[in-house]
Amino acid sequence: MSIRLLTPPHNFAICKMDERNYPGVVVQGDTLFSLSGLLSRAVAEMKNDGKDADDDSVIHELEYQVGVLKTALKSYEETCAKNGFGLPFPKPE
Repeated sequence: MSIRLLTPPHNFAICKMDERNYPGVVVQGDTLFSLSGLLSRAVAEMKNDGKDADDDSVIHELEYQVGVLKTALKSYEETCAKNGFGLPFPKPE
């Protein structure tokens, strides 16, 4: 099996495995852990019926992490285009 790194190694490195049609994104374990924990806490907080004092901070954290994911997605789209790969999903209009 061969894997070609398409971006420098960082929190969301993009690579292409020969056996796959499209590149993939390697997420560092600490980043994955952080995203998973944050989303789990957010779901638990949002299940509360009333407005909790922590709601604003949870929303702020979610907005930050959405930004992180959008940055990774933009890098993925740009890297695919630069390397001649299509996208494995429809590009939003």
